[in-house]
Amino acid sequence: MLIIALGLRTYGLGDQDYWLDELHSLTDSAGRRSDFEAVPHGVILKTVPRFTDLTPETTWPTVWREMKVDSHPPTYFLLLLGWRWIFGDGEFAVRVLPTLFSVLSIIPVALMLRAYGLVRPGVWAATLCAVTYCHIHIGQENRPYSLGLLFICISYWSLIKLITGWADMGRGGRWLWSLLYGAAVYLAVLTHYFTALAIIPQAVFLATPEARRFLRTWTLIIAGAACVFVLTWGGQFLAQLDFIMHQDWVQENRPDHDLRTVLRVTDLPIRLLFTHVRFEMNYIFSVAGAAIVAGSLISIWFHRARRAIVFAAWYLFPVLTFAVIDTVTDKQLLSHVRYTSVAVPGLIGMLVLAVRPLNRRLRTGLIVLFALAVVLTLQLPTQTNPENARAAELIAEQLEPGDLLVFDAMDWPPFWTARIYHNVSYYLPVYLDGPNPPVLLLRDPPSEALKQDITAYERIVVVAPRPDDIPNPIPNRYELVNSTGYIDKVGFIYLFARRATERPKGT
Repeated sequence: MLIIALGLRTYGLGDQDYWLDELHSLTDSAGRRSDFEAVPHGVILKTVPRFTDLTPETTWPTVWREMKVDSHPPTYFLLLLGWRWIFGDGEFAVRVLPTLFSVLSIIPVALMLRAYGLVRPGVWAATLCAVTYCHIHIGQENRPYSLGLLFICISYWSLIKLITGWADMGRGGRWLWSLLYGAAVYLAVLTHYFTALAIIPQAVFLATPEARRFLRTWTLIIAGAACVFVLTWGGQFLAQLDFIMHQDWVQENRPDHDLRTVLRVTDLPIRLLFTHVRFEMNYIFSVAGAAIVAGSLISIWFHRARRAIVFAAWYLFPVLTFAVIDTVTDKQLLSHVRYTSVAVPGLIGMLVLAVRPLNRRLRTGLIVLFALAVVLTLQLPTQTNPENARAAELIAEQLEPGDLLVFDAMDWPPFWTARIYHNVSYYLPVYLDGPNPPVLLLRDPPSEALKQDITAYERIVVVAPRPDDIPNPIPNRYELVNSTGYIDKVGFIYLFARRATERPKGT
């Protein structure tokens, strides 16, 4: 199953361009996020570095410090820096790192069921992890989610080993497994904050008779991991709060937001297991997803499958917490399966243990039905191509020496101007014959002084996401010469030249 999982995740792995968040991963691992966030708008920049590039000043301490202008902890980006030093920056080479984490996270899922004496269900669970959509998706993306999931799974496995084997362990064995569990909890939260939502349900273990004697030890381990987190990362986390609080891109200002949240909760199993659809108002998906969860819970209750309760809590707690957050704050965190990926093994374990007590014929039918659904819905690679390289190629075709390159997202959310620049800047040097052109980032109408600076250029190449208006920065002095169609995640590219009446005599 590990070989199959690796094959599914590496198929087409380097075919598609980096998307924005993956470029942010490169920027963070280069320790240059502050420089990128500080790029000024409304000023013509003669030289703009590519902030994704490693420099001689890039070190692990630099990455650690610079994470204060991001919303993530540093573990993945520290590992990514070392990986880039060895293997380079190519799409395939970089994405192999999260792919390995995704494949490795399958092992503790099987081992935690094996620790309960459930060897064959462990193989079933490993099979589902290998082929389900969300697990493949986070393994193909240069982001921290697969690493966070690996640490979550290790923490569950080591906790089960402690509970089931505590009486038979010697002093050294107890220390070893306790340290492994504490380290996994610490590193999970130091990889992504949402992993805490998958770790909190582990308290359900303590309600079982065999785990009550472990309560004091578990409390000490969790307290120790929390203290280490506060001492090592607490200051940086406080520094990140302002950046985190201004993440408004997940805001959803719709009158039917509460209904959409309910539908996201109910259709989530379908989106996690089968489909690449981010979210849509699909009542069939919602009914099917609710039936999967409700049927599993009924089977668990009817057959008194105590082992499955932990997996049910692992799935339900993060999902319901996201639902509460989305409802109270009008956000749409549930739209993004990469966030809810922390609950995927819980859903899979719950399904496997819910099916296990059924009679053989019914169980076989359900497994065949699930396998058929996977085959019909599996689409590889799972990422969508933002066409950044194509946009960079078209820009380079338009540019001539002495031109000004403008990224214009006026009347759009402020981050869009830097976003389209970041999307393109990684690929642009590949297609340019000479040095990078001067760049202007616009999110407000140019001032009179800026207009004077712009008119020093005979030609302007403008990149803009707006489909409703031609973004001519100075209409009375420049005229449209050429334009392209829409480019995914970038926008339109326009070429403007100075009007004949505005040109100096003899030109």
